[in-house]
Amino acid sequence: MKKTDSLSKNTTELTALSAIILMAVFFVLNYYFNIKILYIIAIIFLIIGFQFGIRVIVGNVVPRFKHKINVESKWFKTKSFEEKLFKKLNVKKWKNKAPVYDPEEFDFEKNTKEQLIINMCNAEIVHEVNILSGYISLILAIFFGYVWLFLIGAILGTLMDLIFVTIQRFNRPRMIRYLNRKNKMEKIINLNDCYLS
Repeated sequence: MKKTDSLSKNTTELTALSAIILMAVFFVLNYYFNIKILYIIAIIFLIIGFQFGIRVIVGNVVPRFKHKINVESKWFKTKSFEEKLFKKLNVKKWKNKAPVYDPEEFDFEKNTKEQLIINMCNAEIVHEVNILSGYISLILAIFFGYVWLFLIGAILGTLMDLIFVTIQRFNRPRMIRYLNRKNKMEKIINLNDCYLS
């Protein structure tokens, strides 16, 4: 994950807002000119606005419940098939190219070991809730039609979020091992300081 990518949050919000504005423009154009392609373009912007908008909402609501996360729960434990899957997907090669919604959440200097792990679990939950929330858009198809467009939007949203779920599930056990080793080294150094004094 790139720590330098602090624009990710703003980009998500701007995309949602831009899509909603463009949706309104194309619905108005369709109202006046009654051309089918204008309606379809409006629907596409509606889907984009919904998918990005729901991610902004979830990204701001779910973290408020971070203090209730149990990092020891079975949900966050690595499953037996995951390591093989991560190798097949070459996660190690591309994981650092993904943008980070809030880089401060993963900053070693601004978070304790425990907080880093909680933040990683929280990030996973955010993306999992995004996946489920993305399918709420199918309700809109009742009113606007074009179920297949809404379904494609939800599937693309799912694939996007699965990338980030995969990154969190790949990184977390490695981060825990690294932080545990770091803690042991710090204890040894502190112990040596005691002997030297």
